[in-house]
Amino acid sequence: MTTTHSQLSVQGKAGLRAPFRLRCEYLEEPVGVCVNPRLSWWVQDDRPAEVQSGYEIEAASAVDLLGDAADLWRSGPVHGDVDAAVRYEGLPLSSGQRVWWRVRSYDSDGLASPWSEPASFQMGILSEDDWGGGWIGTPLTGSLTSAAQPVHLRREFALAHEVKYASLHIGVLGEARISVNDRVLSPPANSEWLDYHSRASLRTFDVSRSLQVGVNVVDVVLAEGIFAGLVEPLGRELFGMKPCVNVVLLIESAGGRQVQLVSDSRWRWAPSFIKAASVQSDEVDLRQQHKPLFTAGTARSWLPVEPIVELPAPLSTPVPTSGLQLEQVLRPLHAPTKSRTSADRRVGLGKARTVARYQFAEHVVGRLRVSVRCREVDAIIVRYFADTQGAAATTDLFTTSGTGEEERLEGQFALHGYRYVEVEYSSAVSVVEEVFALRIGQSGLRGVDLRSDHATLNELVDVINSSLRGASLSAPMHSAEDIHAPDWGYAKTWVPYLALDVAAHPAIRKWLMDLKESLLLADCTSAYGIPRVPLLHDVDEGARVDAFVSVLWAVYETQNDHDLLPSCYPLMRALALAYRHRDGSLLRHEARPDLYGSGVLGTLTATASVHTTLALVVRIARLLGEPGDADRIESIQAGVRDAFRSRFLTADGHL
Repeated sequence: MTTTHSQLSVQGKAGLRAPFRLRCEYLEEPVGVCVNPRLSWWVQDDRPAEVQSGYEIEAASAVDLLGDAADLWRSGPVHGDVDAAVRYEGLPLSSGQRVWWRVRSYDSDGLASPWSEPASFQMGILSEDDWGGGWIGTPLTGSLTSAAQPVHLRREFALAHEVKYASLHIGVLGEARISVNDRVLSPPANSEWLDYHSRASLRTFDVSRSLQVGVNVVDVVLAEGIFAGLVEPLGRELFGMKPCVNVVLLIESAGGRQVQLVSDSRWRWAPSFIKAASVQSDEVDLRQQHKPLFTAGTARSWLPVEPIVELPAPLSTPVPTSGLQLEQVLRPLHAPTKSRTSADRRVGLGKARTVARYQFAEHVVGRLRVSVRCREVDAIIVRYFADTQGAAATTDLFTTSGTGEEERLEGQFALHGYRYVEVEYSSAVSVVEEVFALRIGQSGLRGVDLRSDHATLNELVDVINSSLRGASLSAPMHSAEDIHAPDWGYAKTWVPYLALDVAAHPAIRKWLMDLKESLLLADCTSAYGIPRVPLLHDVDEGARVDAFVSVLWAVYETQNDHDLLPSCYPLMRALALAYRHRDGSLLRHEARPDLYGSGVLGTLTATASVHTTLALVVRIARLLGEPGDADRIESIQAGVRDAFRSRFLTADGHL
């Protein structure tokens, strides 16, 4: 039987279906694209050994324009088997513009498939001029030892027409929980591990369904986060003194009218129900949470925001961040063990307190949710432990409303690493109903969902998932291609948090051993060996010593690793004592500007780093029972302090 060409054409059309899983920048229906978009799709063809020989793309400003009226791009037939990361080559796109597109593929005989279902993507803010408003904040500023209270920033506005499409773009220096008309868009998760000197955290949301005809409210609960908050062991205000935001809301009404709202003097602020917040602890007063915020009677008490004029607009191209998100809800292993403690004086109950201790099957990095019912106001204290030996690493404090209704207690801005948890409450007035661990994971790296009857394969999958979870607390990333390789040069900043995850502990230990080798004397002289530490980018010996000591302490403090400190102590001792011989003034006169800043400020920063490192070595020496070493190193530390005073301070104590 002979097959004709017409019969082949019919068979080809029958086997070739429309492409599916259309993506832009490897995401489905993304919002906030800030680069030249790259388009991808999957080909559908049931015939064996059949391949795509070409494709054709159409893009338009509205879905009903796709076809002959496509006004943004009509690629025409393009030869090739590429079906991923195809660059958009249509008309220039503007900030906030939404683009609809579709694709069809060609088989090896040149026959076209049906057109795919339409997909869309929406651009972010592409130019600094398009932000329109500016950075806004409040006059509240924390000190070098205490945090400023998180605040509400609000903007109230009215819409007369139905919303066709709306997008909210927000740049954040700090940490923010964003909501529109009481619908939370972004619960805080301390996910922005950025170098805020050059980058802002950029977020974009589709808020089309959140807006309504009539009065609308945008609310931002703003906290210090990594930007201005406490980061152990470096202290507070690493990047700035106060958090702030920059907002653009783009609205297209059903009638085609364009509306734009920006962060300006019409925004107002008021203290929030969160009394204090840092990266690893929260204090929340739930009595204030239920008070109405946006009624006519309370609006007058809101204060005008403060413009922040010293900061640049957010960069138009955001850097990829770890994007921590809830990954899994875990129950405790068994019923809690309970004990009694003294009365809590903070709430004046004068009643005995109960401490319930919970254990989880594995170490958790994330938050905790506690469901309670309290017939009176009560103070609920949650303490987090890495193991049964150490003291509580972090603590959250909640003041309940006492209404008798169920209340869910969950840290707002805090992040914890724990396996054991203690919940303290007044048993006479409160009942703890449920306790859940909320483990977080990295957006885009959700893990491998694969199980088989092969034990070794399952073990390998567990290792991969643990590695991904460990990477979720990584430092700033260089680019999307380097998402697996964190910048280890920020070790002092991020390792204290990465060390909370047991899965990341071997990687940190390996890094420490490499760093230890790079600091060992090369030939029993005063010269040091060449650094062999992966991705510790071109830092001097002093910076490596600082990282070595601070990371060692962070691992000991979070994981109670009692073997690591003694094994590394001889090197720490030698490095600390060497300051006496290498530099008579004990100051870094030629501090590298790329590491510490230029001029006198750079020397001050480098000297402060030396002083902090020596203080930590003194603490470790006393912990290991070496009081003689501690006294000698403490005298060197005092020498650094005296040299600093003599060089930089006047007789009356001024710089």
